[in-house]
Amino acid sequence: MLRSWRDCQAEDGSFPHVAPNFHGGGGPLWSASPAVTLWDSYRWRPDRELVRENYGAIARWADYLLSRLDNGLVRFPEGDPIDCLGDWATPEGGDWGGSENAVFFHQCAAVLSLGIAARFASLLGKTEDAARFAPARGALAAEAHRRFWNQRAGFYLNGEQRYLAAALCSGLVPDEALPAARGALTEALARKRYLDGSSAGTVFLFRAVGEILRRPDLLYEKLLSRSYPGYGYFLEQGETTLPELWSIADDWGGSRIHTCYSGVSGALIRYLVGLSPSETGIRDCVLSPFFPDDMDRLAFSADYG
Repeated sequence: MLRSWRDCQAEDGSFPHVAPNFHGGGGPLWSASPAVTLWDSYRWRPDRELVRENYGAIARWADYLLSRLDNGLVRFPEGDPIDCLGDWATPEGGDWGGSENAVFFHQCAAVLSLGIAARFASLLGKTEDAARFAPARGALAAEAHRRFWNQRAGFYLNGEQRYLAAALCSGLVPDEALPAARGALTEALARKRYLDGSSAGTVFLFRAVGEILRRPDLLYEKLLSRSYPGYGYFLEQGETTLPELWSIADDWGGSRIHTCYSGVSGALIRYLVGLSPSETGIRDCVLSPFFPDDMDRLAFSADYG
């Protein structure tokens, strides 16, 4: 899979939205997939050779992001709004390219990518690269926080779950604002019976609620709901695959089998089974299962090879 991404990388270091490449909607978080995938893979199976094989592509992607800096923020070429999305197909609609919400998501994607590139550079002894990527990540995170954090209200943008989760998971939130951001996310989750993210937002939400807030009970509560919008709603409507839109409508040519919400399978393993990698990866994994009161059995099996 990572080889496919490398094959699709453009000369300027940018990645397309999908690999193998064809034209389709997406945004910088889609293009950050190679970096995020390599980092997640390394967390579970620390394979330096895999990192070394793919590092050049990740470094070029990081340099491309730095080349897009404009007045302190990363800006992407303006064109079709569907080519520069933030989150997509949320219950409240999509973060179309050019919107403030999309620009905020773009900064989260860039901060996350630069942080991963800096960690891999340090791991491989690429000191000059690390010395470029780490400070650039810090400067971008600080500027994005300054621009988008509502100091009086204590949240980003309009305080929706997905934006707080994206900021927390990407490393954009400075240490002094972490308690307020965590509290704001907890309050945002309490205001709605559902998770308000979609293609990009749900991935951040699962990780933020499960790893940062350490509240698998909140995830279980949201996932158990059979009302719209939610996974239970799909089951109630007789769906046997995951559609593109929470509404299962044909708006914008919505697909009936899509990756928008597929992160739920990993969330069940990580935050209900409670499987987490240690410093040595999955070989010495940590198990901390969550047992809801209405669950009488939780089964999981894995084969490490």
